Amino acid sequence: MQSIFRNTFASRSRLAANCSHGTRSLASLASSSSTTGSVRNMAVRSQMTLKPSSVASFSTKIATRSLKTSSLTTSSSLLLSSHGLRTQLISHASQSQKRHATLNQIRRRGNFKTLKKRQKAKFSESPDLEGAPQRRGVVIRVTTMKPKKPNSSNRKICRVRLTTGKVITAFIPGEGHNAQEHSVVAVRGGRTQDLPGVKYKCIRGAYDLSGVPNRRNARSKYGTKKPAAPASS
Repeated sequence: MQSIFRNTFASRSRLAANCSHGTRSLASLASSSSTTGSVRNMAVRSQMTLKPSSVASFSTKIATRSLKTSSLTTSSSLLLSSHGLRTQLISHASQSQKRHATLNQIRRRGNFKTLKKRQKAKFSESPDLEGAPQRRGVVIRVTTMKPKKPNSSNRKICRVRLTTGKVITAFIPGEGHNAQEHSVVAVRGGRTQDLPGVKYKCIRGAYDLSGVPNRRNARSKYGTKKPAAPASS
């Protein structure tokens, strides 16, 4: 049986070699370990009556299958390599894009890398007061200012010339005020959250600036005296 198969197979392989499209011969395909069993089974099933056209189509199918397998293996390896490269690029980019502290953050909180321990930075939020809790000054101009988003209103501010000679911008808290040009006011430190650049506040109820009338809550912050008790009948 094996000798018959060899003779028939050799003749059929010569016919397959003459086929066009440059396909691999059936003999070379049969010599490989992966396709020997399938070729023998097909030869036995057809009872050694393979036609040249069937041999050519069969060799083309085997070659196409092997090419698909090799292409799948190559594409999977390329995908794995590209995924690894992409992971390396992302990790490198994340390492190179580390955020550093700004100058204002270092000034307020201290330089952690230099000090090796987080310390309170020696920085004043109200430097124009020069270490004093309050300063007296004269109002130069009274105006309004628009706050930052999302707030919207007209904040009352004034330009004050302190006794040190420095001119600052101070916020006038409370509803209503009687500050005008040449008024003498007391200024303390304290920023206003929605007014950029305003680091000082006027003290209500001191010097020429009156307190907020009819204030019931937090009266000490707005210079309001305690209301008189109603007279008992």
